[in-house]
Amino acid sequence: MKAQLPPRLTQTKTGVYGYRRKIKKPHQRMFDGKTEIFKSFKTKDLRHALRMHKDMDRWYDDVLASNGYGMPLAENLAPRAKVVEVVKGLKNRSLHPTDIPKLDATASPAAFNRFMGSIAEALPLLVKDSQGETKAEETIERFEELRKQGSPFAGLLSYRMEVNRLKEKLQSRYGDIDIIGLMAKPKSRSPKRVWDSSDPDVIKYKIMTGSPDVTPDPTWSNAMHSYLQENLKKVRNNDQKQKHRDAVISLCQRLSLSLPNGMNTRLADLEPTILRQFADDTWSNASTRARNLRTYQAIINNWNTYNPEETVINHFTMLVAANKNMVQYDSKVRRSFTPEEHNIFLDNLMACEDPEIKLIGLIMLTYGCPTGEAAGLTRQDVFLKATVPYLVVKNNKYRILGKKRLERAVPIVEPLLTHLTDYIENHYTGTDRYSLTLLFPRWGEGRHVSGDRSKKLKALVENKRPTDEDLLSPYSLRHTFKDKYMAARIPSNIGEYLMGHKSADSSKVHAQYGTGRDVGKLVADMEAIVNVETWGFFEEYDD
Repeated sequence: MKAQLPPRLTQTKTGVYGYRRKIKKPHQRMFDGKTEIFKSFKTKDLRHALRMHKDMDRWYDDVLASNGYGMPLAENLAPRAKVVEVVKGLKNRSLHPTDIPKLDATASPAAFNRFMGSIAEALPLLVKDSQGETKAEETIERFEELRKQGSPFAGLLSYRMEVNRLKEKLQSRYGDIDIIGLMAKPKSRSPKRVWDSSDPDVIKYKIMTGSPDVTPDPTWSNAMHSYLQENLKKVRNNDQKQKHRDAVISLCQRLSLSLPNGMNTRLADLEPTILRQFADDTWSNASTRARNLRTYQAIINNWNTYNPEETVINHFTMLVAANKNMVQYDSKVRRSFTPEEHNIFLDNLMACEDPEIKLIGLIMLTYGCPTGEAAGLTRQDVFLKATVPYLVVKNNKYRILGKKRLERAVPIVEPLLTHLTDYIENHYTGTDRYSLTLLFPRWGEGRHVSGDRSKKLKALVENKRPTDEDLLSPYSLRHTFKDKYMAARIPSNIGEYLMGHKSADSSKVHAQYGTGRDVGKLVADMEAIVNVETWGFFEEYDD
C-alpha cells in the first residue's frame, strides 16, 4: 500500500516529487497574484523531498508574516544577503532562470520532439488570443495549466510574461512610462528616475533577464546594521545594549541628514569634504568630535572586515587623525572632591529622602565604585550577618562590570553598615537574602534609569571651586577614593583591589581576598580610608 504523503507534497506518475499549494485570495497579492504555487523538486528521493517541502512551508510562512507585496525584505539586509533572499524567492516560485525550459544543440531527439509538440499544443491558444476569441486571463490560466503539466513551451512563455509584467511594474514605479491621454499636459508626466539597485523587484528583474551585475551597492544603512549586528554580540547587560544601539542609530541618522541620499547613500559616495564639514559644524568640542568620529570609523572598519569583496575607503580614519592634536585643548578632566565638598555630599546623602539614591551614593562614596556597580548589586551580594559583614561586587544578570574590572569582596564598615542595615530592614521591597533580585529595584535597571539616576546624584554635588576648569561629578568619587587610600598610606595593590582596578598586583590580592573572601584582613584598611580627613593637593586661587 502506497504511503500517504504530507499535505502539499505531490508525486508524479514517474515518481518525481513536487510542491503544490493553493493560495487564499487575501494572500494572492503577496505571490504576484497567483492562485496556486507549483514547484517540481526534481527528485525521486523522499527524504530529500521532505526537506525541500519543509523549506517551502517555512518560506511561505515568512512571506505571510512579512505582510508585504512581492518579496519584501528587511532594510538591514546586506547587499549580498538581499540577493540571496530574492534568489530563494524566485526558486520557490519556479521563476529562476534555471527553471526556464531550454532547447539547444545538446538536446536529445526525444526532448526536441517534446518541445516541438508543446509548441503545436500551445499554438491554437495563441491564435485565439491574438484574434480576441479568449480573454487574457483565460489565456494565462490555460498556459499555467500547460506549464504545470510539463509543457516546455508553455513554461517558456509563462516566464516571458512574468518578466514583462515585472518590467511594466518597475516602469510605472520609476516613472519610465509617461501618462497618456488627450488631456494630459506635459508637466503632468511622471518624472523618470533611475531604478534603485537595492529594490528587491529590480534585483528580481535583473536575475530573470540574465544581468551579470545584480548585487546592490552597499549603503550607509547597510554599514550601520552590520556594525550593530557584530558589536551587540559583546558582553553587556540589556540596558547597556539598548543604550548603545540607540546611540549608534542616532549618530548614524544625524550624519545621514548631510548625505545626498540619507541612510541609503552609497558608501562609495561618502565624500571626505562633506564628512569633515559635518563633523566641524556638529561638534565644536574636539574631544566630543573625536569620540563620535571613532564610532563612524569603527562602523566602516567593521563593514570592510566582514565584507572583504565590497571594501571602501575609510575617510573617517583621516578625520580622526587630523582631529587628534586638537583633543588635548578641549578635553575636560575630572577632579577629586575636596574634603569640604566631600563632607557636603555626605551631608546631602544623609538628608536625601529617596532611600535607594541615598544608599547608592553612600556605596559609591565608601568604595569609589562607579554608579552602575553600586546600583547593580543584588540582595544576594550583601552579607550583613557574617562574622565580618561584607558585600560582593560581581557580574550578574542585571549588569556586567565595565572595563574588565575585578569581581571582589569588600568589608562593610561604618557609616555604611548602619544605613545599609536600616535600608534592608525598613525599605527593601524584595524577599529573602538568597533571592537574586536587585537591591535597588527602582534605580537599578531600566532603559532611562542610568541617566535619571546620575541626575539625582549630581544634584547632591556642590562645587566649591567654580573657577576650576576640571569637572566635578558623582564619578569624581572614584578619583577621590584613590587620593584617600594614598593619604591613608594603604598599599596601592590593596587600594586597586578595593576599587576593582585590574593589574598584576591587584589580581594577586584578588586571589587572596576575592575568592577566599577573607575580608576580615581588609577591615582596618577600609576604616583608615573612610576616616582619612585630608587628601590630595588642591591649587588655591586668588580672590
